Amino acid sequence: MVKKADIPKLKCWQVRGCPSEMEENCPFGMHSLPCELPCLYTYCPTPESYQPLRSISQLDGVDIDKGGAVKERCWGCEIYLNFLRKDG
Repeated sequence: MVKKADIPKLKCWQVRGCPSEMEENCPFGMHSLPCELPCLYTYCPTPESYQPLRSISQLDGVDIDKGGAVKERCWGCEIYLNFLRKDG
């Protein structure tokens, strides 16, 4: 399990990965919607920033704050799950 102390300084779930000129014209960015999974710019900048859930059972009984991430990909990340879960 990832601890908050291990979270990278860059909170990648708060930053869209696309260049600013693209973000201005993106239908998701313009309407404050999360970036969808197919977008190439949703990947995290460094490998230690993204740790995919090892099992779907990690979501059992967890209320995830989906509004805290600007990318859908973050909803399946162990770091995000442990850092912004509503129950603790």
